[in-house]
Amino acid sequence: MLSGSPEGMKSITEQGKLDEWYEDNINWLKQTFGKENLVSAVLHLDEKTPHIHATVVPIVTGERRKAKLEKPEDSKKKYKKKNANNARLCTDDVMAWDKLKTYQDTYAQAMGKFGLQRGQEGSEAKHISTQQYYRDLYLKNEDLKKDNSILEVQKTTEQKELNKLKSQANTERIKESIGDLFTGSKTKRLEQENAELKTKVQSLETQLSKEKIVKQQIIKTYETKIEEKQKIIDKIFDYFPEIKEKLFIIRLCEKIRLGANLIKELLAGKRMIVSGNLYSPEHNQSFKADQSQMMIDENPKEKGKLRLNIDSLDIYDWFRTKKQEFLKGIGISIKRGKGMGL
Repeated sequence: MLSGSPEGMKSITEQGKLDEWYEDNINWLKQTFGKENLVSAVLHLDEKTPHIHATVVPIVTGERRKAKLEKPEDSKKKYKKKNANNARLCTDDVMAWDKLKTYQDTYAQAMGKFGLQRGQEGSEAKHISTQQYYRDLYLKNEDLKKDNSILEVQKTTEQKELNKLKSQANTERIKESIGDLFTGSKTKRLEQENAELKTKVQSLETQLSKEKIVKQQIIKTYETKIEEKQKIIDKIFDYFPEIKEKLFIIRLCEKIRLGANLIKELLAGKRMIVSGNLYSPEHNQSFKADQSQMMIDENPKEKGKLRLNIDSLDIYDWFRTKKQEFLKGIGISIKRGKGMGL
């Protein structure tokens, strides 16, 4: 990703130099990684600070940085060496630590004409973690949902009030018609009251219509924000799939009613000793663990997936085993294909 500080990029945009800045970025990418290795460079203007997402292919030539030592001359077997000048893919060569520093230096030199400066070398500035960033986004989304629910309740209440007023107006019209049959002395007063009631209803309808428009705009704004936040969350899951797996494990731990402190220890990779009742949503029943070993490890059946391991069993298998022990204890046996027996 290529960009500058929010202030610096704002200045470039206001001066009308954004296109020139983009072209200079393309030239820097070609000079640094090779024109043939530049796959794409997309300018993003949909966020607060303009930035470029560039994709390069790490094609290099020359001797490998970590070439294996050659065998002695008296070795029984000799192998034909590959030509060192052949093109090859090697991220280690392109993204080496010293080269990353050089990229920052040369990029700062190329962007100096726009007033951009290199960041502090060796800075110890700390940023919020990805997990904290996702947690903040989640809380904001929950607040937006609550605000939306409050607006819906207010809308329903005001609609009921309007319907009540309309019903009163209709009742007054009926009373006026009956009054005309028996006496004409009250007709004028009823007409005046009815007219006042109509005016009040019309005023409320106009006010409600305006409020409805405002609320629709607020709801639309909230929905847009929620959609934007969801896109960010989707990107986080896309670039950091381990977060999605850990969230799955967290929800599973909460469902079986583990405490927050215990969940944190498990996420830290510790093996914990657990005693007490664990709740199984599958069986809607709690089962007792007695000095059981619990940890989070990689699921051997699904690469890249995590599982909650208890006594060397997946938590689901552990619950099923406990269920069978429970049924056996009360005299019920389960036979495959033959149902249950007493």
